[in-house]
Amino acid sequence: MRKSLAFLVLLFLAVFSVASAFATELDNLGQGLGFLRLGPLADQQKSFNSPVGDTPALVLDLRDATADETVSTALLATLRGRPAGRGVCLVLLSSSTAPALLAAFATTPSGCLTVGRADGACHPDIAVATTADAEQRVRAAFAAGMSLTALLSVPSDKPRHDEAELAKDHAAGIPPPAEDDSAAPSAPKPIADETTKKSAPPKEPPVLDVVLQRAVQVHRGLLALGKIK
Repeated sequence: MRKSLAFLVLLFLAVFSVASAFATELDNLGQGLGFLRLGPLADQQKSFNSPVGDTPALVLDLRDATADETVSTALLATLRGRPAGRGVCLVLLSSSTAPALLAAFATTPSGCLTVGRADGACHPDIAVATTADAEQRVRAAFAAGMSLTALLSVPSDKPRHDEAELAKDHAAGIPPPAEDDSAAPSAPKPIADETTKKSAPPKEPPVLDVVLQRAVQVHRGLLALGKIK
């Protein structure tokens, strides 16, 4: 009895995890850009029609979407019916996208751009340099519920001091910040113990969704150029 109950709990958690990874509610990426990640389109067709068709600026994530030809055709019809001239739909594709969807997006609908890693049958309009391993880590992060903010940001140990700030400091007579390795040149650096080096596990690189990041950059660029409102 206990084993059966434990199995049912595990089954519920697995279903909940998948459902949460493919929500049909819009997320906000800022500056009027919405985000929608879809999985099994046959199960979500009624709920995605409205956000896909009515949201002027949208990132539509189909990197793990499943669909047959009928549903793929219905999605394309929804995209073609979007308001003209008001925004852009950036469609994220990958080699994990259903073959019917990849075939459907071989010709990109007007007002849309496809973004992703060129691989196999996936030939997006904007190809992003990334690896299959990095894509797998992003998929796992989505399944674990990692926020879009975390997936789009690169953690840094140093405060950012870009060229605009440097120019402002220079005009005000403020000297540029000193580099870390130039400070206290006479102080010897501590030598790491060899056993510590060997036992320390390699640091995992941060999970960064470079495909989604590129889509956001494209949207910001189109806004800056006045191509979209």
